[in-house]
Amino acid sequence: MKTPTLVIVGERDAECPSSQSYEFWHALKTLGVPTQLIVYPGEGHLFLKPENQADRMDQTVDWFDKYLKK
Repeated sequence: MKTPTLVIVGERDAECPSSQSYEFWHALKTLGVPTQLIVYPGEGHLFLKPENQADRMDQTVDWFDKYLKK
């Protein structure tokens, strides 16, 4: 895998546990793939706090701007 990858997860996600996100992120880093991991404390699979919803969107747009706007 070579595609730059943004990994976003809620700390308390029971459907996609954050531990799996850490493992995926670590594997990508080991392979030299551009990657970033963002963990939102207290959030589950659905982000309920408006500030986290807004930040997640900002982080995603910034990532797309960085890797898709060329």
